[in-house]
Amino acid sequence: LAADGANTEAAIRLGGLEVAADKTGRALGHFRAALKADPDNVVASNNIAWLLAKQGKDLDEALRLSTNATTRNPKYADGFDTLGWVRYRRGEYDEAVTALEQAKALAPSSTDIATHLSLAYEKTGRTQEAQAEVKRAGSSSASASNPTESKRPFTQPLLYAAVGLGVLALCAWV
Repeated sequence: LAADGANTEAAIRLGGLEVAADKTGRALGHFRAALKADPDNVVASNNIAWLLAKQGKDLDEALRLSTNATTRNPKYADGFDTLGWVRYRRGEYDEAVTALEQAKALAPSSTDIATHLSLAYEKTGRTQEAQAEVKRAGSSSASASNPTESKRPFTQPLLYAAVGLGVLALCAWV
């Protein structure tokens, strides 16, 4: 699979496996290979942007990639969540709220989005709204305990990779 650089789906799946193994550099390599083969791939753009934002690195590139993902697919809730988190990490809290509210509209039951939106609301002084989002996210103890690590944008590709590669042990983790 790794030898076929044009196989973007395989590269994204491999990137998801590398994330699960805490090999961020290798994951970024797979996602970048997917994006090079298909510059319009919103999942690859989103995953690179998320990892960069998570690390607090190259936030300009993360902004470009997350904006690209949401422009290409305006119904991509994870893309808007990533865009909001990138804006948050850049200290652009009003813009973060805007993106995260769009993510919430697309995926109202997402506890990860609720967690990120609560943090952005707090930074903009919207305390009551922040508290409402904390309550909405309350069903996810992982989100409440560590909001910067709570999101798993790679869960679905990881599940597909696990099934496709016959790695049943990973399915329990997902």
